[in-house]
Amino acid sequence: MTRGPLRSLIPIDLSDLATWPEPNIDYLSQKERDAYNLRRRAVEMYAEGDNYEDIHAATRKKAGEVRRLVKRCVKFHNGSIIGFVALLPGRRTERYTRKKEIRRGIADGSGGCAGALSALLEKYPDLETHVSNLLFKRSSEEIHEARIPYTKLHKRVLRWLRDKGFSDSDWPFCTKNAGYEAIRRYCHKLREDELDRWILVRSGKDASRRSNVGNGYLPLIPARRPLEICELDFHKVDAATVILITTPLGEEIAIPLSRWHIGILVCEGSRAILGYAFAFELTPSSDSLLEVVESALGVHSTQPGAIVSPINLGNNVLPNQIVPQLQWLCFSVLRLDNAWANLSTVPVNQIVDLIGCAVNYGPIRAWWHRPVVERIFEEVTKNGAQRLPSTFGTGSSDTKRDNPNKTAIELQVRLTDLTAIIETCIRDYNDTPTEGLYSSTPLSMLRNAVERGASAFFPQPLPKRSRIQTGLTSHVVEAVVRGSLKKNIRPYIEIDRCRYTNQLLSCSYNHLNKRLVVYINRLDVSDARAVLKDTGEDLGKLVAESKWRKQGVSVRDRKKINQLGRSKRLHFLGEDAIASWGKKKKTELLEKRKSKASKNRSSKSALELARTVHRQKIDTCDTEVMHDAAGNLHPGPDPFGLTNIPDVLIAKKKK
Repeated sequence: MTRGPLRSLIPIDLSDLATWPEPNIDYLSQKERDAYNLRRRAVEMYAEGDNYEDIHAATRKKAGEVRRLVKRCVKFHNGSIIGFVALLPGRRTERYTRKKEIRRGIADGSGGCAGALSALLEKYPDLETHVSNLLFKRSSEEIHEARIPYTKLHKRVLRWLRDKGFSDSDWPFCTKNAGYEAIRRYCHKLREDELDRWILVRSGKDASRRSNVGNGYLPLIPARRPLEICELDFHKVDAATVILITTPLGEEIAIPLSRWHIGILVCEGSRAILGYAFAFELTPSSDSLLEVVESALGVHSTQPGAIVSPINLGNNVLPNQIVPQLQWLCFSVLRLDNAWANLSTVPVNQIVDLIGCAVNYGPIRAWWHRPVVERIFEEVTKNGAQRLPSTFGTGSSDTKRDNPNKTAIELQVRLTDLTAIIETCIRDYNDTPTEGLYSSTPLSMLRNAVERGASAFFPQPLPKRSRIQTGLTSHVVEAVVRGSLKKNIRPYIEIDRCRYTNQLLSCSYNHLNKRLVVYINRLDVSDARAVLKDTGEDLGKLVAESKWRKQGVSVRDRKKINQLGRSKRLHFLGEDAIASWGKKKKTELLEKRKSKASKNRSSKSALELARTVHRQKIDTCDTEVMHDAAGNLHPGPDPFGLTNIPDVLIAKKKK
């Protein structure tokens, strides 16, 4: 066999045909398969250097056909060559270019108009730019609508063509649908070319941020073992309730809550709920974040002021309460969102210093980066709070919503009732078989991980010394030392309307106006200690004022009591003493003036009555009657002034 010259149609870097993309021909018919095999054999013989006579004898392909097939294979498409895929029967490697003139009637369909839009765009490049600007909102010269429909875009294209002088005999006006389908398919073709831009404009920012989800890339740090990567997030509870807080004096205060949150910490590997806490705040704070982590470690207080305290199920809620081996076990990575509570440096530093985990903040407004905890929130709320009569539902249009605040007060849907329901939902979720765990339950997977020595689980227990004081139970706050040496007001600090001091601080006038870092036990506000911020000097345990030392009150309850006290004072309608005295004095003065005026009015009335009677007597007397120029009668002259009765009051005033 003779070999021809070096084949120049195949680049040197593509000389290895084993690296060319290959199609799957199992689905082809026998005829199509035979045609593909002959074409591939011709290309392979060309690459081996066989002459065209031998190639024609083996494949019945002439020299021009062989070169055409090779050129099709080495064309680039989507970043690589097409390869042997280009040899499939009916496979196109180039866009169809129309050369024949279109002759259609207005009543005809779009058949026979293939390539008409491509030819039109090649002739008028400005039209392609016009369509791209409308679809992707690129032009800054006009105000684009939020999301232009294809029908409106089609009309804009037709109007553009009319301005160019197109008549009814020109395409697309000569077809029944005026080229609508061709323009719509062209927009879809632009979507393939600029997918990210198309999703941003046509589907919104949230959809655009999900471009990294399901892109085929494996995660750099996958969750392979339990307690390796954990997710923490807060969710608003969609049910109105009434929280009862007991004051140190034993009085129960009922506070209606229409918005509060529950925080959950979830293990990605086992999908189990490791910890939870209730945040009775409009926005979860850093204290709530620490409470969730504490519950996952095994810090469960039964004090009345405790937030993390199993109410209904005793010690049978969380995995560390059911399986003792899971207590005080740490994790490697903690995933958080960009909420204000999570961005606070103090609680995050406390978690990192104690547990030694890495904190990962996901992208802004990208809940899909924490899919496990978001799915659990959906299950817990759907099976719990949204089934109560006081539920807010999924929104204002939900038919299950029926005046939730009023219902919560009438039915007395208390906090203990709602937390018991949520705790039951958490326990049921950990005991429910999950398809992602091969129909095993999250709790059983954790139990098998700690009990089986052959498992890949590596426990990371917290040192015993750190368990005594976890460092997470403290509410950290800064305060300024107040007092006055001139007035001999001993130094103190005030936090939440409560004064703190001790023997050392009360004598340290040199600390006035300095800042202290105060660590308060969140479950008992009377347990506090202070450190000087500048030097780190420990000032020891602080003493709270007497009213907060009577009974263990949590930081949360103290805030609620203070808020409720201010609210009660603002709503108190008791009458002011000064206002009552002024009202009484005003009434007395009015009565005094009224009696004096009535006395004057009685004297004047008597005089007017006497004057009227006297005039009546004169009219009845036999006096001289005179007529005026108009002929009217009037009394005669009164030379002695007997009919004129003087006005005593007016005379008195004039005098």
